[in-house]
Amino acid sequence: MSKKGIVPASDSRISFTSTSVNVDPNGTISVTTSGLHYTENTYKTFLCPNNAGISICGCASINNKPIAGFVEKFIRENVDSTTVINEIPQAILNHFRDMGLTSETTFFVAGYHNENDTLQQKLYVVKILANEIKTIDTSQQGAMWDGDYDILSRLIIPMFTKNGNDYHALPDYQIPWNHFTLQDAIDFAQSIIKTVINIMKFQVREKTIGGAIDVLAIKPDTTTWIDKKELHSSL
Repeated sequence: MSKKGIVPASDSRISFTSTSVNVDPNGTISVTTSGLHYTENTYKTFLCPNNAGISICGCASINNKPIAGFVEKFIRENVDSTTVINEIPQAILNHFRDMGLTSETTFFVAGYHNENDTLQQKLYVVKILANEIKTIDTSQQGAMWDGDYDILSRLIIPMFTKNGNDYHALPDYQIPWNHFTLQDAIDFAQSIIKTVINIMKFQVREKTIGGAIDVLAIKPDTTTWIDKKELHSSL
């Protein structure tokens, strides 16, 4: 996030397992879980008609269907060019809880709101399971993230080594957030997601992040896709 704009960004991978419930002639119920499946063709960042942006992380399916289609439907039915951004977080919370979504799904809502003829940056975090909305302070530049954040946290948050009962700080090279231009914010978003994808390849863990990186740049007067995957033939 820069004073010049806000940069939502996301990867394109979702992973899931399929389950089936079976009942034998004796009435015994068994649940079978199939192997892990993933796709790298989903959307997690969305542009609204009022130039706000919505990004999601966490559980990305509803009733075994990708959540992207449900988010797009929500935007079509609830957001138009006149919708003020302050109304979107509560609308998201009401809509998806009414659908029965109580999983660990987080929505980020970013954009601008006209206050006393001045466009002010707004950023909200909507947590469906916790049934809460947080308003993020945008008075300082910086970055925030959620989802599988352990790799990114190790790269940015100060770290310590332990020798017996003593802790020693590793060199902590600060990122000068307040000096970021909008282009710096775009470069950072792309670089950090790509770094997490590359490190995760070599770790013994579920590969939950991958695929193309979608990047949206939200400025006071316009919103632009910097990178956005498009439908195409893969044959």
